[in-house]
Amino acid sequence: MLAQDNVTPNRKPRLCYSALRDCLQWVRANYSSSRIVMPLIGSGIAGGDYRIIEKLIAKCLGSLDVNVYVLRVSDLPESMRGVLQDGAVH
Repeated sequence: MLAQDNVTPNRKPRLCYSALRDCLQWVRANYSSSRIVMPLIGSGIAGGDYRIIEKLIAKCLGSLDVNVYVLRVSDLPESMRGVLQDGAVH
């Protein structure tokens, strides 16, 4: 999923909420599993407000007959936290 705009080394990237909505709608239309697991998408280096993102997730995926799990760094074993904090999940 790509929902960031203006990714440059000199500026904080910004999340494009409408692009994220489109990505989540694509997942809804094309995903056929019993669960979806994701990090706190869009709220780390993308700079999005997770309160808004959470509402988008609920709106786009809430009616699916699947379990949606949002993985937080604090949920991970200690050995994995540093790797993800340095990478994509904050």
